[in-house]
Amino acid sequence: VVWSRPRIRHSNMKLRCSKCPPGFGVWRKCTEKLDTECKPCNAGSYSPHHSYHTPCWVCSRCGPGLFEAHPCHPEADTICDDCHRTGVSPNKDFLTKCINKNSTQLIWTKGASEIIKTRRKKLNTF
Repeated sequence: VVWSRPRIRHSNMKLRCSKCPPGFGVWRKCTEKLDTECKPCNAGSYSPHHSYHTPCWVCSRCGPGLFEAHPCHPEADTICDDCHRTGVSPNKDFLTKCINKNSTQLIWTKGASEIIKTRRKKLNTF
């Protein structure tokens, strides 16, 4: 992969090192003889900034009461949202995590008339 990378002076070693772009992590830090080596972030990892020292980070997972509003991708971490927040556009993760599993009722009620069905039937429509 060839791309134009900004070069910076690494203050600790007085080296001119290239930064890896967002979506790429540092595979090998630069040395006196070799420039920074970058590697694309694998599935389940991301790197949001230009960096000359940071590898890709593991994507966050949404905890209890939260759903994945935007999935992690190579340049950005997962964005979680609250099941109780109004105005949420329901997606498959919302329907999986925010529906009371013992009934067909939603924890979140705005627009519920459009999506209250049996949980199984609704999940199969995506």
